Amino acid sequence: MNTTAWIINLLAIGCLVLAFIANRQLALDGLKKGLRTLASIAPVTIVVVSIVAIVLAFVTPESIGTVLGESSGIGGILVALGLGAVVHMPALLGFPIAGKVLANGGAAGPIAAFITSLTMIGIFTIPLEISVLGKRFALARNVISAVMAFVIAIMLGVLL
Repeated sequence: MNTTAWIINLLAIGCLVLAFIANRQLALDGLKKGLRTLASIAPVTIVVVSIVAIVLAFVTPESIGTVLGESSGIGGILVALGLGAVVHMPALLGFPIAGKVLANGGAAGPIAAFITSLTMIGIFTIPLEISVLGKRFALARNVISAVMAFVIAIMLGVLL
């Protein structure tokens, strides 16, 4: 475990101890709620991580490099942007996936496009957005988000 993980874990344990000191029952209720939340997201997390592991077992780093690597250019960015917009998963799972793709030949630009579109574009949530925010606003927000994801990817691709 690296230093950052140690620091975060020690801070979490320290805050938990302080919570127990302040109000034992409230801290226990919070722990129970947290464990229920963990249990509810664990199946999806396991499935997504398993799918990524299986895909990475069969897809060579050269293939990843071809589709999402330095030489993929604008096409690689657009593929990653599309994948991020369509894939429906918590962003927290997107980061380790992006790290694996980066370690297997992916480039910074496409990875940035994937992460930003994953977090900013809601293909599956657009019906809800339209019902709450209106069609014009929801569509404009998603289009602007796609453009911004593309710009961010280009900038990172140039800078890194």
